[in-house]
Amino acid sequence: MVTEKTRFAAVGSSVDLPELEHGVLELWERERTFDLLRQKNAGGPRFSFIDGPITANVEAMGIHHGWSRTYKDVYQRYQAMLGKDQRYQNGFDCQGLWVEVQVERELNLNSKREIESYGIDRFSDACRARVDRSAAAITRQSIRLGQWMDWDHSYYTYGDNNISHIWHVLKLCHERGWLYKGHRSMPWCARCGTALSQHEMIDSYREMTHTSIYAKLPIEGKPGEFLLVWTTTPWTLPANVALAVHPELEDASRILGATRLRALFDITTPLIRNGVIATWIFIFIGSIRELSATILLFTARTKTISVAMFDLRESNDWGPIAVLSVSMLVITFVMIVLINRFTQRKMT
Repeated sequence: MVTEKTRFAAVGSSVDLPELEHGVLELWERERTFDLLRQKNAGGPRFSFIDGPITANVEAMGIHHGWSRTYKDVYQRYQAMLGKDQRYQNGFDCQGLWVEVQVERELNLNSKREIESYGIDRFSDACRARVDRSAAAITRQSIRLGQWMDWDHSYYTYGDNNISHIWHVLKLCHERGWLYKGHRSMPWCARCGTALSQHEMIDSYREMTHTSIYAKLPIEGKPGEFLLVWTTTPWTLPANVALAVHPELEDASRILGATRLRALFDITTPLIRNGVIATWIFIFIGSIRELSATILLFTARTKTISVAMFDLRESNDWGPIAVLSVSMLVITFVMIVLINRFTQRKMT
């Protein structure tokens, strides 16, 4: 009787992925796979991977943390396959408002005065304790994820070694004349009593709709005449001292009451130059690149122009805009055809 010898153990129809992952992790630990890889590549070409430190202010990593750390791990594994000698140093970002605000919540504090009453030294110790708890949790979960790092030698931004190196770099920049004193507008948190970075402001923006601002700026030497200006940044108006105007742009004016408004535009069609239509003509001009558009309402009899401007980036509904654009172009084309036919009949 001949029995068939199987080479591999039977595999069940169901797969327990977490069990397989734990099996691989146990295999790496038992055979010291990571340590042997580092010994094998020791003395080879250097590859320095500088880890952008994760903020140590979480109780557990999010999916975005796992995603980015997977990319880092894959790239370092690729360099290891090329025989590169690597440092494998993980980093933890330990400072910033996010840590402090979270500790304030844990201690039921709500202002700098309350922090001072609590004790700055005690508050700093609480912040450091939270960072250490978070770093330990991130380390455990990163190992579970399968990331290879020298976890016993991670760097912490609150460490004396890191801080002294930062001061050393600032000293070199100062000696080489790269530092200067200046002024810059910064978002300011009145409660925290400090400036805010872009990273700290990331959840503070929301889409809003505001009424457009139109301003009429007086023209020097021409009493009663103004340039019509439209802006999406009205907060800059108090600081404006002059208007820069392209010298080759044409302009048209419209009298409103006792004032004359002049609007600049960049269009030189014979239709506007000749002014032969005694009615309102809508002319749509726009820039696809800038996603902005202007509608000129032109009265040929009085040779005046009214201006309506809008920003397509602020519109969520392109349907009406597209219909308006096509309609205005069709009307303009039809009127040009009628004018040409009328002119030809008159000439004959």
